[in-house]
Amino acid sequence: MGIFTVGLAAVVIHQIVAEVRARTISGNQYRAAERAALEAGRPLLVVGGPYGATPFRHMFGITSHPGGDVCVDIEPRACEGSLFQIGDIRHLPFSDGQFGAVLCSHVLEHMASLEDVTIAWAELHRVADHVFVALPGKHQLNAWLHAGHHLWVQETGPGAILIEERRGRRRRAAVRVQATRQLVGVAV
Repeated sequence: MGIFTVGLAAVVIHQIVAEVRARTISGNQYRAAERAALEAGRPLLVVGGPYGATPFRHMFGITSHPGGDVCVDIEPRACEGSLFQIGDIRHLPFSDGQFGAVLCSHVLEHMASLEDVTIAWAELHRVADHVFVALPGKHQLNAWLHAGHHLWVQETGPGAILIEERRGRRRRAAVRVQATRQLVGVAV
């Protein structure tokens, strides 16, 4: 019983540390996106609401970041307290360059395929001048255990991401968008 209790305590502590770290990363990315939107003189779009789909966050009123000027999610409760727009990240209901910046927070890893992320990445760059992302890392236990995480996504540079399937064939793709908002290449 003692070893089980210690193990359970270790998992709980790890989860708390992971939550604090995720909030810090999301908060830092939010502040950077907010600065970029202000400098551009256009609104900030947040894709992936500050509450996420976590009942724990709603229960205690804990957000990972503010909701921006406009918040898009597939779950209305995720954007509580923000100007909410339901939407699909692959087909955002906004005009080209409408936003100075977009923060995409913990959304891309939930997508079903490399192709979906590629479409979403191009779409984020279509609607905003600057794209910021908050993503779980491979070192986070909760990221490994989350049943809704289908992909590993890592930002590799300005406009560039690496996408990797977590299951199945474990395909990989490197995607980059040019400053002209054109998808440059997908290397698999």
